[in-house]
Amino acid sequence: MSCCSVLVFSAHNPETARGYGSIIRKIYDWQGCYPPCVITHVDQEKPEAVRLALENEGISNIFEVANITPQNKNLDIEHEMKLIELLLTCFEFGERTFMFRKHNDTALYENEL
Repeated sequence: MSCCSVLVFSAHNPETARGYGSIIRKIYDWQGCYPPCVITHVDQEKPEAVRLALENEGISNIFEVANITPQNKNLDIEHEMKLIELLLTCFEFGERTFMFRKHNDTALYENEL
């Protein structure tokens, strides 16, 4: 089974993205690549500070999406496409993570013999 870790941050609170360096490195060590990240609330707040903090941690797959709320029930086409792109990225990362874990787990098992 494959999986993909995704971190989600709000454009309302850029400080949270600055404190995740150790978690991002642990995810990198486990899945062999940096996790994709989502910045929400981009329809309400500028995401640049969050984007910069994530890029400083090595993240390059960053998806900016608006939130669906009772007042905002539909996403514009740009945000819909970003969500589809995120799903495709997760499938790709999941497959890579599966292969990375399979290779590393096999190597660990062979070294124990």
